[in-house]
Amino acid sequence: MKSRTAIPDPVQYLKDDHARIATLISEVEKTREGDIERRRECFEKLREALVAHANAEEYALYPALAEKKETAELAAEAVEEHRLVSELLEQLGGMLLDTKEWSYKFKVLAGSVANHVEEEENEIFPKFEELLAPAEVDAVAEHMEKLMSTTEA
Repeated sequence: MKSRTAIPDPVQYLKDDHARIATLISEVEKTREGDIERRRECFEKLREALVAHANAEEYALYPALAEKKETAELAAEAVEEHRLVSELLEQLGGMLLDTKEWSYKFKVLAGSVANHVEEEENEIFPKFEELLAPAEVDAVAEHMEKLMSTTEA
């Protein structure tokens, strides 16, 4: 059964989003400490993208994986990694953007995101594709599409 949603393949959608987030991280990294407005603009774009991405995973993908004994622990770990990224985003949002401390903390965020993406693409996504039936994949895709329309509104 082929999904009739705007997201026919949730894994490919998330991989594409990972690439978009990597580009946004790179844009922030290219900003200079003295260019506060550009750094703020790039950081806010990244923050919005990470929050929307985390919501899609936490409310659509991970619950489906949590129901499978083979992936329940992976899903729980991924949610915890999201919590850590969320804390870093909050801390960065409350700091002065033109400081070395902000730059150091941003490097920690970028590394955390990169490690999480690697785990998802090498462990979680293959398990998702292996263990979920087509109807379950379609349900995840439909839920992701609803979440997207809510965050875009």
